[in-house]
Amino acid sequence: MPFQVALDRPSITIATSGSFVVVRFGATTIADLDQMLKVQLDVVKRHGHLTTLSLVPITGETTKVSDEVKQKSVEITRAIGKHQLGSATAILGTGIGATILRTFMTGFNLLAKNPFPQKTFSDVREAHAWLSALPNQDDDVKKAKVDEMLAVFKLGSTAKAA
Repeated sequence: MPFQVALDRPSITIATSGSFVVVRFGATTIADLDQMLKVQLDVVKRHGHLTTLSLVPITGETTKVSDEVKQKSVEITRAIGKHQLGSATAILGTGIGATILRTFMTGFNLLAKNPFPQKTFSDVREAHAWLSALPNQDDDVKKAKVDEMLAVFKLGSTAKAA
């Protein structure tokens, strides 16, 4: 099933392929997260579950994430957590900033104790392979074409940290 773009803004892009939701984050706002939750709830309504892949390109610009955005992210995770088959985050970039963010996210995932498997990566293909191998994963994720996904998000053919 091809990816369908549900939202495309400089601050966030969301595309779905059946129950597979892929999100590219930039300087995300509460309004962006509200739209993301609507898309995710629609996927759950149609498929009964979802799997998410979050793409975080590191551009060199550092933006502090507001407490409101952090809280909204927690609320979204609580709202969809029981429907989530798995979640991967690919932090795409090089340098100390990307390394620190990956390390932070790995620790956060360990402490969050969410009811679904989650993991942080530096490579989109590795993240997709991990999601595809999860128990009970559906064909929407397994059959997703990574090159098509990367084209939708304009990330080029590698989309990994060097």
